[in-house]
Amino acid sequence: MHSSLKQLISESKTLFPFDEPERVELVSTCFVYAVMAMNNDLPDGVEHRQPVTFQALNVMLNKTFKLSSLRVSHQNIPEYEGSLTQFINQLLQLLEQNIISAHTLTETVYYMHNTSKFSYAIPPEVCELGIALLGDQCSVYCPFEKGYNFALRLPVHTEAICETGSREDAHYAKLLNYLHNGSITVKDSDPILNPRLVDNDKLKQFEASIAMPPFGQRLKEKITIDIWERFPEESLMGEVYYLRHMLAHSTKRVVCFVSDAFLFRTAAGEKLFKENMIEENWLEGVIALPSGLLSHTSAPINAVILNKEKSGSHVKFLNARSFKFTEPLSKTKNRLRNVQQIIREFNSVSSSDYSIDIKPSRIEENDYNLSPARYVLTDDDRKLSNFLSQFREAPLKELVEFIRPQALSHDDSSDVTFSEYGLNNVNDINHLEGKPRLVKVSKRLKKRAEKQRIQANDVLVVCRGAVGKVAFVPERIEENAVANQAFTILRVKSGCRRMTPKALFQYFLSEFGKYQLTSLATGTTSLMLSSNDIQSMKVPGFETSQLEVLGVAHDQITEKFVQIEALRTEIENANKTTFEAITS
Repeated sequence: MHSSLKQLISESKTLFPFDEPERVELVSTCFVYAVMAMNNDLPDGVEHRQPVTFQALNVMLNKTFKLSSLRVSHQNIPEYEGSLTQFINQLLQLLEQNIISAHTLTETVYYMHNTSKFSYAIPPEVCELGIALLGDQCSVYCPFEKGYNFALRLPVHTEAICETGSREDAHYAKLLNYLHNGSITVKDSDPILNPRLVDNDKLKQFEASIAMPPFGQRLKEKITIDIWERFPEESLMGEVYYLRHMLAHSTKRVVCFVSDAFLFRTAAGEKLFKENMIEENWLEGVIALPSGLLSHTSAPINAVILNKEKSGSHVKFLNARSFKFTEPLSKTKNRLRNVQQIIREFNSVSSSDYSIDIKPSRIEENDYNLSPARYVLTDDDRKLSNFLSQFREAPLKELVEFIRPQALSHDDSSDVTFSEYGLNNVNDINHLEGKPRLVKVSKRLKKRAEKQRIQANDVLVVCRGAVGKVAFVPERIEENAVANQAFTILRVKSGCRRMTPKALFQYFLSEFGKYQLTSLATGTTSLMLSSNDIQSMKVPGFETSQLEVLGVAHDQITEKFVQIEALRTEIENANKTTFEAITS
């Protein structure tokens, strides 16, 4: 962005002291007004004269773009109209001097969205990837929020139509289409609840669809009747409906960007949808993309590719979360790179370090989990595999008993008390210590609490939130001690010869154990570790001599920690008594 334009955008915060969404909308509208004024393209009834008024902007929006008035409520207030005139005149000067162009202003709108707390734009690299996955199509449907981000980057010969129920989206789609000198069509309607793209009493057919629908949202309204018969499954979350709608409008391909959670989830409607995609042979592939690509969330995203003309039966899984495809921008934000290599990997008939072709039966065995991490080995996966190959592996469920604690509500009227331990009771060497939460449990919940009692030498694995963290229960533990619902209790089976509590605990603290736990985690806003996944994970079965070494290491670490704590106490006491010594 040119420094003059950057300064002007910065000054707009003072010129237009509105809420940020309203200010960005106003500034974007001023961009279009200035370009139209320079091109003598303003509609009838609007002449570029002094001063520029809010009414003039609103007439332009309504007559040219069939858009409603600006959201700012301070219309026709003199001091703001003076700011309008000043701002647009400065834009015109920059345009006339060829310092900026309509293209520059288009990119500036994207910049304002990506630096706003209230909006975002889909990065151009992600758009490039999605459009490349579509292939060369004559007509493309771009529904839902930010669909215009894709539409404006499609080849000029492509018929592109956006459909959105968002007033804000329709506003920016039409304004940016003008600045971009594009030819996209924008339909103002809710694609799911009230689709308006109809042709001969049927939903209009496009060769392809592409979208990045809202992540992890439920539909605003339950769909009881759908005259288009788009939704054979009923789902709690929106992704199934978004994908079904895109399929109903497409004759060939669908590319949809989704969160990790959709790939993992196996609730009834989602599982049925995935099963059907496999049965119809429409699932062509899934590409896992790096985290931090979007400005409004650090969560990773994935491209799901469906193809109604798919020939082979295999599904391509591609894990592009390697550093090879990631350009770090900050601690939490990244840019996608090497997009063309991702495309080549996806279209290749052979597997590689990043991709693999999987039979549908393998997906079924994985309970229709569509995460590429389940099928494509990363460098860490190969390192883990090499390590485990040195032992006689066993599923964890063969070595330990599992107890999954549930929430215990406090009942002041009860006289039965339990000591509940949580994450705040885990010390620096991952042993339980400190004061537990005292919970008075009703008679109704007493049996539940008794089932989740913890014993000395139990290993606790965090299954909610801080997945990958573990805790060890020391010898001295209250009789009525319980673990809270963040944990799963692992109790080594009596008579197990290849595992001890201390060995299991030390393994989970190793780089391999931590990696196994974290790589199995699912979820976006809050990580989860499912009971099935942790029970099925394969761990090393140790020889007697190895168990002894691990046990000794555990005891030595515990002893050193006790010594460190004693030294800390001595230091604290020394600090307290320093001045007592010189003042007594």
